[in-house]
Amino acid sequence: MARTAYLLATLPLWLWAGPAAADAAPCQELSKTVDLSSSPVDDRRVFCAYAKDLVVGACCQSDLHACLIAHPECPRAQVLARIGLDTIAGGAAEEKALAAASNYLGGLPWAKRAKIDLTGAPCRGAGPPTLVEFSDFDCPHCAYASTVLHDLVEKRPSLRFCVMAFPIHPHAELAAAAALFAARHGKYREMSRALYESQFGRVGLEEGPYVDQLVSVGHGVGLDAAALRAALKGGPELDLALAQRAQARALKLEGTPTFVLDGHVLELGVTQLGSAIDDEVAYRKAHPRP
Repeated sequence: MARTAYLLATLPLWLWAGPAAADAAPCQELSKTVDLSSSPVDDRRVFCAYAKDLVVGACCQSDLHACLIAHPECPRAQVLARIGLDTIAGGAAEEKALAAASNYLGGLPWAKRAKIDLTGAPCRGAGPPTLVEFSDFDCPHCAYASTVLHDLVEKRPSLRFCVMAFPIHPHAELAAAAALFAARHGKYREMSRALYESQFGRVGLEEGPYVDQLVSVGHGVGLDAAALRAALKGGPELDLALAQRAQARALKLEGTPTFVLDGHVLELGVTQLGSAIDDEVAYRKAHPRP
């Protein structure tokens, strides 16, 4: 009996505590604040370290872990949590997640914001804030983002949302020009949706068939086919699409879709934008734009 008692006393704590303690998921105390249900145990362990090492500032002035418990509604905490989880989910170590958070925080000061010329860009909503999407109508990620963005904008009527062309795929500047032509005739939203829905039918086509498909799509949303075809041969819409692409390159953007919020270039996915917008609203209140 004495030997049995000795062996039990020297067992590791997690075995002594029983299966429930052994199987306890890391950062379980955050599960009511952050959705960790799809994160493997190893990812959760890295996220725990990230949350305890990252200082939030803003509404908390504490580490992210403490902020998520004490102030779960804090927009800054929510967007930093999302950045960490999404970065770690890609197999990154804590250092890369901390770097992504630092990049987000470093772009917040007004002096660091980019200036974007939105002349001619299709916009909706009054703002502030202003969310700009740099997109390519032949990009499948942009097609997915368009559905999420529609819901996001509908839920935030005060948000100003603008779209800038960043055509990367072959001939995609022509699709951008077709959308801008539609915008001039009050059909941008219809044409944008139709271009995304039809993108797989034109990707890889030579320029002639590519233009034919654009004209067909435009005719389907009520645009004058002959006028659209003429615009795609050269004119203000094509010039504007190329100028917008030049802005994207000047900003050193690397892909589509890329989002810029009040001049803050975001390295965030579309599902992270809601928290970033909430954080921007809070930031503007605390730091009025000069």
